[in-house]
Amino acid sequence: MPCSNRGFTLVELLIAIAVGMVLAAAGIPSLNSYLRRQTLIQAAENLKSDLRRVQTMAIGGSKSTPTATQSSCWGVRTGGTCPANNYCMASYGIASPCAVADYSLYKQVKLGDSRVGVSAGEVVFQRLTGFVSSAVTFTLSLSGSTCTITVDVSATGSVAVGSLTGSC
Repeated sequence: MPCSNRGFTLVELLIAIAVGMVLAAAGIPSLNSYLRRQTLIQAAENLKSDLRRVQTMAIGGSKSTPTATQSSCWGVRTGGTCPANNYCMASYGIASPCAVADYSLYKQVKLGDSRVGVSAGEVVFQRLTGFVSSAVTFTLSLSGSTCTITVDVSATGSVAVGSLTGSC
């Protein structure tokens, strides 16, 4: 009866495992970079979504509290009484801004201070129109990298996420 050897030898199996480990080691840095890019993109999309929500509240004439006598302007601000690494949704009435909600950015994401034409780190959407007094650019960056992304608010209230720059 002829003997047929089917299967793999131990050497063939070890070579296949070694090749797989080399390929996995080569792919880990690009996977890490991909995950960092996605974290930054998601943070920018969340900021864009929250800016749209605040703009909708301003256009709809939402009141800051149920007992408020008039509708308020609504906006997003950073710094000041807003906790570090957060941005705050705020109602703007006759008095100073009233913080309504704080939104935390992802752990590694930082909100840069590259706004154009805005005092005190604020963008305020006007009642009924949703316009802003001047265009604003929020820059988000990842700690430990040169990777940044922008969220732009035009004077007409259009909100757009820019493209990634730098290396993650």
